[in-house]
Amino acid sequence: MKDREVYIEKFSAQLKKWNSELDKLEAELHNAKADTKSRYQTQIDELRKRRDELNERLKEMRNSSDEAWTKLKSGFEKSWNEFSNSVNDAISEFRS
Repeated sequence: MKDREVYIEKFSAQLKKWNSELDKLEAELHNAKADTKSRYQTQIDELRKRRDELNERLKEMRNSSDEAWTKLKSGFEKSWNEFSNSVNDAISEFRS
């Protein structure tokens, strides 16, 4: 059980960092052109939605049985990697 808690806390902390990054990106939108602003806002909104889904999955994992934990962990890691890559891509795109 301790390993599960460490795992979940690790990803929860990273989600908080990503949330901070998304807040910074959103703040930077005030200086963007209208067409760019709309496109970036849509992208940020989608990333926030995916972040919320990952957060819900972490909660589900925290309360799951050991058998379910193993299955959920595998699917979560795939989703996590996709989300992480998307956030990094957005940061690079916004700041280029």
